This record gives sequence, C-alpha cells and structure tokens, in this order.
Amino acid sequence: MKEITKDTVLVVHNQEPRRKCFADNSGVQKRKARPTFSVAIESAKKIFEAQTGLELRESQKHKNFWCFVSAGEIEKIEEWERNQGNLIYLRDCLSLSVAIDSNFTDNTSGQYTEMGILERNGKNNKIKMQLRNSQRLFRRQ
Repeated sequence: MKEITKDTVLVVHNQEPRRKCFADNSGVQKRKARPTFSVAIESAKKIFEAQTGLELRESQKHKNFWCFVSAGEIEKIEEWERNQGNLIYLRDCLSLSVAIDSNFTDNTSGQYTEMGILERNGKNNKIKMQLRNSQRLFRRQ
C-alpha cells in the first residue's frame, strides 16, 4: 500500500481527469483501425479487469490504461459500462474510490442532483444537531 503524503495528494490533484462515469461517455474507441478500450482512472481499471477478465496495460504516452478489443469484446465491454450506471470512479490516493452518484448536475450551474440534495441536507442537519448539542453544553456551565 502506498503512503499518502501531502506531496502525493498534490500530484494526484493536478492530474486530469479526476473522475470517470461510463454513463456519460464510453471508454471504447470503435473508429480506430483497430478498436481499443481505455480509461485513465486506476479504480476503474481494477474493477474493469476483475469483472471482465480483460487486462489493461499502462500507457505512459497517453497516461491511461488500455487494450485492443475485438467485436465480441466490445459488446462485453459496452454491457459492463451499462452495468456501471451512475457510478463515478475517482482519481485519488486511495487503492480504490467509487462514488455512487454526482452531487451536481454539471460543473457550472451549482444545481444539485437528487443525491446531492440528500447529501447537502444530511450535512446541514448534522451541523444543526452539533450546534444544538453545543448550546446545551454551554447552558449547563
């Protein structure tokens, strides 16, 4: 297991992309003379390999993981991608990171998804509870 330090966090933070959702775009490149599948997020690589049995190799040039694919493998991969639903694979310093949904509908509008609203409300309620508890403590003194 890799040690997580401030330096490793900064390195990962500066890498793009930071997340991958297969519901948004496929990793299959069919239009090439020889079709490929690729993904830049190591968490997605690990789960892809475990669930499909296909092995991805690292590309230093493109800074991703990839493999050549046959027509049959493309069908298998596209089915795997559909099964991922709204899972979001994250690039970070952990061995594996997956979010179950997005908080925002896009990166600019500030509008929450249904899941984002639930998370925001949960955090706000937790903060309110903490404030109430601390007020009770101060009243006792």
